[in-house]
Amino acid sequence: MSAALKEFYDLHRNRFIKFLVTGVGGFLVSEAIIAIGWELFGEPQTIPVIVIAGVVSITFGFFVNENWTMKDSKVERVFFPTIVRLGKFQFVYLFGNLVSWTVMLLLLHFISLSPEYGNIPGSAAALPVNYFISSRLVWRLKLI
Repeated sequence: MSAALKEFYDLHRNRFIKFLVTGVGGFLVSEAIIAIGWELFGEPQTIPVIVIAGVVSITFGFFVNENWTMKDSKVERVFFPTIVRLGKFQFVYLFGNLVSWTVMLLLLHFISLSPEYGNIPGSAAALPVNYFISSRLVWRLKLI
Protein backbone atom coordinates (compact mmCIF):
# COMPACT_ATOMS: atom_id res chain seq x y z
CA MET A 1 0.00 0.00 0.00
CA SER A 2 1.41 3.40 -0.96
CA ALA A 3 2.16 5.92 1.79
CA ALA A 4 -0.54 8.31 0.51
CA LEU A 5 -3.15 5.54 0.41
CA LYS A 6 -2.20 4.37 3.92
CA GLU A 7 -2.44 7.95 5.24
CA PHE A 8 -5.84 8.33 3.58
CA TYR A 9 -7.02 5.00 5.00
CA ASP A 10 -5.84 5.84 8.52
CA LEU A 11 -7.44 9.28 8.39
CA HIS A 12 -10.84 8.08 7.24
CA ARG A 13 -11.25 4.49 8.48
CA ASN A 14 -12.93 5.17 11.82
CA ARG A 15 -14.91 8.15 10.58
CA PHE A 16 -16.18 6.21 7.54
CA ILE A 17 -17.24 3.29 9.76
CA LYS A 18 -19.20 5.71 11.97
CA PHE A 19 -20.66 7.32 8.83
CA LEU A 20 -21.66 3.86 7.59
CA VAL A 21 -23.32 2.94 10.91
CA THR A 22 -25.16 6.28 10.89
CA GLY A 23 -26.17 5.67 7.27
CA VAL A 24 -27.59 2.28 8.19
CA GLY A 25 -29.59 3.96 10.97
CA GLY A 26 -30.88 6.57 8.52
CA PHE A 27 -31.64 3.83 6.02
CA LEU A 28 -33.71 2.00 8.65
CA VAL A 29 -35.61 5.21 9.42
CA SER A 30 -36.27 5.63 5.69
CA GLU A 31 -37.33 2.01 5.29
CA ALA A 32 -39.74 2.25 8.20
CA ILE A 33 -41.38 5.38 6.78
CA ILE A 34 -41.59 3.82 3.30
CA ALA A 35 -43.08 0.58 4.65
CA ILE A 36 -45.64 2.40 6.78
CA GLY A 37 -46.48 4.81 3.96
CA TRP A 38 -46.82 1.95 1.46
CA GLU A 39 -49.22 0.14 3.80
CA LEU A 40 -51.28 3.23 4.64
CA PHE A 41 -51.42 4.96 1.26
CA GLY A 42 -50.42 2.37 -1.37
CA GLU A 43 -48.85 2.92 -4.75
CA PRO A 44 -50.66 6.19 -5.64
CA GLN A 45 -48.73 8.04 -2.91
CA THR A 46 -45.33 6.39 -3.48
CA ILE A 47 -43.48 9.55 -4.54
CA PRO A 48 -44.60 11.76 -1.61
CA VAL A 49 -43.87 8.95 0.85
CA ILE A 50 -40.32 8.35 -0.45
CA VAL A 51 -39.59 12.09 -0.47
CA ILE A 52 -40.73 12.43 3.15
CA ALA A 53 -38.74 9.31 4.07
CA GLY A 54 -35.66 10.79 2.41
CA VAL A 55 -35.86 14.16 4.14
CA VAL A 56 -36.54 12.67 7.58
CA SER A 57 -33.82 10.01 7.30
CA ILE A 58 -31.24 12.52 6.04
CA THR A 59 -32.06 14.90 8.88
CA PHE A 60 -31.67 12.02 11.33
CA GLY A 61 -28.32 11.11 9.74
CA PHE A 62 -27.10 14.69 9.84
CA PHE A 63 -27.68 15.08 13.57
CA VAL A 64 -26.06 11.73 14.39
CA ASN A 65 -23.07 12.58 12.17
CA GLU A 66 -22.89 16.08 13.63
CA ASN A 67 -22.71 14.78 17.21
CA TRP A 68 -20.79 11.53 16.71
CA THR A 69 -19.09 10.91 13.37
CA MET A 70 -17.81 14.43 12.72
CA LYS A 71 -17.68 15.55 16.34
CA ASP A 72 -13.96 16.30 16.00
CA SER A 73 -14.41 18.68 13.05
CA LYS A 74 -13.69 22.30 13.81
CA VAL A 75 -16.95 23.75 12.52
CA GLU A 76 -18.91 26.21 14.63
CA ARG A 77 -21.70 24.37 16.42
CA VAL A 78 -24.27 27.06 17.07
CA PHE A 79 -27.77 27.36 15.60
CA PHE A 80 -27.29 29.22 12.30
CA PRO A 81 -24.09 27.49 11.10
CA THR A 82 -25.62 24.13 12.06
CA ILE A 83 -28.77 24.88 10.03
CA VAL A 84 -26.58 25.89 7.06
CA ARG A 85 -24.67 22.59 7.36
CA LEU A 86 -27.99 20.70 7.55
CA GLY A 87 -29.05 22.42 4.32
CA LYS A 88 -25.76 21.47 2.65
CA PHE A 89 -26.11 17.89 3.91
CA GLN A 90 -29.67 17.70 2.51
CA PHE A 91 -28.36 19.06 -0.82
CA VAL A 92 -25.50 16.52 -0.98
CA TYR A 93 -27.90 13.70 -0.21
CA LEU A 94 -30.43 14.94 -2.75
CA PHE A 95 -28.23 13.50 -5.50
CA GLY A 96 -27.94 10.15 -3.75
CA ASN A 97 -31.68 10.12 -3.17
CA LEU A 98 -32.40 10.89 -6.81
CA VAL A 99 -30.46 7.76 -7.75
CA SER A 100 -32.16 5.71 -5.06
CA TRP A 101 -35.64 6.99 -5.92
CA THR A 102 -35.09 6.36 -9.63
CA VAL A 103 -34.01 2.79 -8.92
CA MET A 104 -37.02 2.30 -6.61
CA LEU A 105 -39.50 3.59 -9.17
CA LEU A 106 -37.96 1.62 -12.05
CA LEU A 107 -38.01 -1.61 -10.04
CA LEU A 108 -41.59 -0.91 -8.96
CA HIS A 109 -42.69 -0.13 -12.51
CA PHE A 110 -40.91 -2.96 -14.32
CA ILE A 111 -40.94 -5.84 -11.84
CA SER A 112 -43.45 -4.68 -9.20
CA LEU A 113 -40.76 -4.72 -6.52
CA SER A 114 -41.86 -2.90 -3.38
CA PRO A 115 -39.97 0.38 -2.74
CA GLU A 116 -38.56 -0.95 0.54
CA TYR A 117 -36.43 -3.36 -1.50
CA GLY A 118 -35.71 -0.98 -4.35
CA ASN A 119 -34.15 1.45 -1.88
CA ILE A 120 -31.27 -0.89 -1.04
CA PRO A 121 -29.12 -0.76 -4.24
CA GLY A 122 -29.37 3.00 -4.69
CA SER A 123 -28.49 3.69 -1.06
CA ALA A 124 -25.46 1.42 -1.21
CA ALA A 125 -24.15 3.10 -4.36
CA ALA A 126 -24.55 6.59 -2.91
CA LEU A 127 -22.76 5.94 0.41
CA PRO A 128 -19.09 6.58 -0.53
CA VAL A 129 -19.95 9.62 -2.63
CA ASN A 130 -22.11 11.07 0.15
CA TYR A 131 -19.33 10.51 2.69
CA PHE A 132 -16.60 12.30 0.77
CA ILE A 133 -18.72 15.18 -0.48
CA SER A 134 -20.38 15.84 2.88
CA SER A 135 -17.07 15.50 4.76
CA ARG A 136 -15.58 18.23 2.61
CA LEU A 137 -18.54 20.55 2.04
CA VAL A 138 -20.50 20.18 5.28
CA TRP A 139 -17.80 19.64 7.92
CA ARG A 140 -14.83 21.14 6.00
CA LEU A 141 -12.57 18.16 6.66
CA LYS A 142 -9.30 17.70 4.86
CA LEU A 143 -9.72 14.59 2.71
CA ILE A 144 -6.03 13.90 2.11
